[in-house]
Amino acid sequence: MTSSNSLKRIGTPGAAAPRASTFSQIESYTAGGPNQLVIKLKAPFVPILVPLSDKWTTIVSPEAVEKNGDLKRGDSIVGFGPFICEMAESSRGATLVRNPDYWGKKPYLDKVEYTTILDTEARHAAFKSGQADVSDILPDLLIDSFKRDDVQIYEFDQTGVALSLIGGPNDKAPLNDERVRKAINLVIDRTQLGQAAFPGAKQKNAGLFGNPVWGVPEADVVKMPGFGPKTTDAELKEAKDLLTAAGHGGGLEIVINTTKAYAAHHSDRAEALVPMLARVGIDLKLNVMEFAAMKDAENKREMQFTAATYAAYGDPNTPLVNSFHSAGTRNYWNFKDAKYDELVLAQQKEEDKAKRLAAVIDLQRYLLTGTPVASGMWYQKTSIATKKRVKNFQGTLSAGASCSGWFLADTWLDS
Repeated sequence: MTSSNSLKRIGTPGAAAPRASTFSQIESYTAGGPNQLVIKLKAPFVPILVPLSDKWTTIVSPEAVEKNGDLKRGDSIVGFGPFICEMAESSRGATLVRNPDYWGKKPYLDKVEYTTILDTEARHAAFKSGQADVSDILPDLLIDSFKRDDVQIYEFDQTGVALSLIGGPNDKAPLNDERVRKAINLVIDRTQLGQAAFPGAKQKNAGLFGNPVWGVPEADVVKMPGFGPKTTDAELKEAKDLLTAAGHGGGLEIVINTTKAYAAHHSDRAEALVPMLARVGIDLKLNVMEFAAMKDAENKREMQFTAATYAAYGDPNTPLVNSFHSAGTRNYWNFKDAKYDELVLAQQKEEDKAKRLAAVIDLQRYLLTGTPVASGMWYQKTSIATKKRVKNFQGTLSAGASCSGWFLADTWLDS
């Protein structure tokens, strides 16, 4: 059965399956009929519908896997959606064409072309000059410059649950010393960091999640060490004392892996961290890499330090388990804490909404206090610009999606 094979493939741990631990509570898959899949769980798992329905849990043809292996090439994409993938390459973009045999209502558009432009200014210039009909994602500073008679601006709160983390493996020097991790956490000025990543953005510092439902309340965030409006003299002194106690009073060099791709989520933050850490004697050296090479190093835990943003999910269980459980497939920090493991698995079983929300917030506080890795996240809105000739555009806002995505089957152009 195709869906069973696909779920087993996604859920089998390995370098090519970074989300495998999301499905660790599934014991077995059984065909209940030609159009039915029965999933047996090892224990109650409240958020099961979210990972089963998100955009990464894609059902793929076994024949396509056998023929194309890792499915990384654009021509290996096989499906039955409203569009056919004609070309897909991460460094260039993708081309989709109307599927004449689509089983549902046929899409209006004959073709959709995505162009990968990693440089933010170049991407926005392409939109303004008319080379593109849609531009994502806009920093607040530029929104006014996009507001014209022929442009529609969509603004929406963060509906997904994403992580933006700063740190490295806890079992390798110098981050194997908790005092070093706490010192770094104390000297990160989240307000400055946010403006470096998103100039002019209307932001408020968040804890682990910038989601207004699942995140630690703003009133509590500002009271946490390192999360105030700016780094204080007391925090700087404490950080220096911690580093001295850890044997680094004379200074410390740390290499941070980063990339110019999606700069707001990587190199902009890395560059902003350099002077912050220098205030306490940490010399942060930038190792600028190609995006794929940086992600490969993460998966292999071959890094000393990073500052990166990770994909948004529809439920907090996925990032809390994948990134911090001792068996998490995205636990790049090699964080191992038996108490945390017990608590994060317990919240999966909690059916009372209020109690589960409280448990999720407590887990965030636990991580932010223990500091296996620092966090740089904000409560802020996201913006997308489209030309007004683009009708019935359904982005994250209008579709109510849990993570970023465009739904273009019912979109048309008024030309």
